[in-house]
Amino acid sequence: MKFLTARFLRRKLSDYGVYPNTVAGQITLYLFSLFLVLFVTEQLLRLAGSSGASGLTSWVFGIGFVTTIFFFFIFLRWVRQVVMWRLRNRLIITYVFIGFIPVVLLALMAVIVGYLFAGQFAALEASNDIQAELNIVEAANQAITAQVATALKHGRAAAEDVLIV
Repeated sequence: MKFLTARFLRRKLSDYGVYPNTVAGQITLYLFSLFLVLFVTEQLLRLAGSSGASGLTSWVFGIGFVTTIFFFFIFLRWVRQVVMWRLRNRLIITYVFIGFIPVVLLALMAVIVGYLFAGQFAALEASNDIQAELNIVEAANQAITAQVATALKHGRAAAEDVLIV
């Protein structure tokens, strides 16, 4: 039964790097182990149909609640130590926001202005092309009108020739 001793379990957990070093961590481990034992016992008693399971329910809830509080305390300490940024990381982020982001924003604004300018230039070119076509059509229309007017002055038959052509 050497594998069930507390010293053996502590050594195996330390070998895997999961044995807690702090008192709060050790208390949480012991409370969690007690919670698991009580929970499994309660479930086995429920399966057996014994009335003793109802007496364990409040113990399971109480131990589980205290274990949750300890887990939360350890989690907050872990967040403070691991997740919170150190001064170096905060300075790097500050330099990025002061130096890099403005350059990116200025380049983005230049790209947007260039896109808008290209759109305006394309609209101007399209308008000029349409105006040139209108001028060509107007000149052709005036030429035909002048021919029809000349033909009408000289007679009706000549006007019909101009319209057929």
